[in-house]
Amino acid sequence: MSQYAQVADLFRHGFPATARGRLTDADLVAAIESASGTADSYLRGRYSLPLLGWGDELTKYVCWIATFELMSGPRGFAAGSGGDSNIESRNDQAVTWLRGVQAKNTHPDVTPSGGQSPTYDQPKVLTRSVTSASGRCGPNRGW
Repeated sequence: MSQYAQVADLFRHGFPATARGRLTDADLVAAIESASGTADSYLRGRYSLPLLGWGDELTKYVCWIATFELMSGPRGFAAGSGGDSNIESRNDQAVTWLRGVQAKNTHPDVTPSGGQSPTYDQPKVLTRSVTSASGRCGPNRGW
């Protein structure tokens, strides 16, 4: 599994430094790893993992998910109040973005492993023609 962000990214993308409290760097890294795993659960539906490269957009959304996990878990969270509602909204936006990536409606800047091209990933189509009234299939006639 890739880790799509570092501790410094977490603070850069909105984790409140004042909310850190007794959380250690290990706690922050664990939240980032968990959020990266969540991202992978959507990305693997479209790309070969691990990703070889990714843009800051993926890093941002992973940080938003990690912030939500940290704020709603070890630190405590007041859903619907003040800054906490912003954290909850960002988590929802991140998951919506990941769903868009998985559904091929959103196209992130990523480099998948295995030489897979995100642009030209096409399904294979197999066809057969019905050649008799009994519904038996034969080879495609080419017309």
